[in-house]
Amino acid sequence: MNEKKYTKDGYLIVSEMDSCPLWEKDTIPCRCGCNDRCFFCRFANFRTQEFIRKAEEMPRGELLYSVCRNEKNKRNGNESNE
Repeated sequence: MNEKKYTKDGYLIVSEMDSCPLWEKDTIPCRCGCNDRCFFCRFANFRTQEFIRKAEEMPRGELLYSVCRNEKNKRNGNESNE
């Protein structure tokens, strides 16, 4: 299991393949049989236009990373950040 990494603001950094026990489905249903992957979670920004533009510039096969904005996943301010 990999160590979790966080932004300077304390938000959890997730990959498109991460699963989250705090997952909450977006209000827009997906057609691919939604599961608890953060890629489909309304708290991650994988589907923002800015993120999609950056992802299109990445080499094919690279794992995509995003930030989970769920406050319950946020790191306490007194811990060191990545």
